[in-house]
Amino acid sequence: MIVGNYMRLEKPLLTLSIGVSCYYVMLLLKTFGPHFVSLCVSFATTGQLNSVDASHAGFFFFFYVLIFPLYFVTYGLWILYMSPDVPSASMINSNLFAAMLLFCGILQPREKMPAFWRRLMYNVSPFTYVVQALVTPLVHNKKVVCNPHEYNIMDPPSGKTCGEFLSTYMDNNTGYLVNPTATENCQYCPYTVQDQVVAKYNVKWDHRWRNFGFMWAYICFNIAAMLICYYIVRVKVWSLKSVLNFKKWFNGPRKERHEKDTNIFQTVPGDESKITKK
Repeated sequence: MIVGNYMRLEKPLLTLSIGVSCYYVMLLLKTFGPHFVSLCVSFATTGQLNSVDASHAGFFFFFYVLIFPLYFVTYGLWILYMSPDVPSASMINSNLFAAMLLFCGILQPREKMPAFWRRLMYNVSPFTYVVQALVTPLVHNKKVVCNPHEYNIMDPPSGKTCGEFLSTYMDNNTGYLVNPTATENCQYCPYTVQDQVVAKYNVKWDHRWRNFGFMWAYICFNIAAMLICYYIVRVKVWSLKSVLNFKKWFNGPRKERHEKDTNIFQTVPGDESKITKK
């Protein structure tokens, strides 16, 4: 509707660029809105945050409130501008969103993907880096305490304690031993901190700034794709001759209006025959 009104009212005046204007408006809304929500949540949970949470809250806030909105605003406008109408944009977005979610390495770990999807889609999906950046501040250096039913129970050889029996294994693996001096029923928890739990999904705290850089690459791509698709789909009139002539890509005939008028009171052919004269 916004794009349609622009094409009907503002485009002939050449005073605004809808491709960039929509981005600025959405960027302000998606930046100040999360700021307000984050402040409310922070004040409500101040007394419940421990030192580990506080030390990583800055990166989480910076990425979630500032960087992620930049990404999904540019992504949404890109999909909208390359679609002929809003229902088509919804269908395209649904398929792309499902693909990004399926191949981000969480629903299906990277190692279990077929080789083609592991090498291509896993590395291309932006959600791969979004999930890693949002999860790592929440789990980094958080201690794991296994419940009694989660322990691996085993008996050491005769004459050895649990600590002596598992010392070599624990030097090369994660986890902790509850009763190292016991001579039976060794209680072993396979994880010490939560980083080790999510490591099988390739979620690592050391990758946080790498993920930050990748998200800026996606944002820049979305902005370029957004403007290019707007010009190709909604501005330029294409023909086989103009496609083959590079000089005509940026000049020549242009569309006067790109969206159908949604005014239900507009006149349509055949209205004259339906008017009853008194």
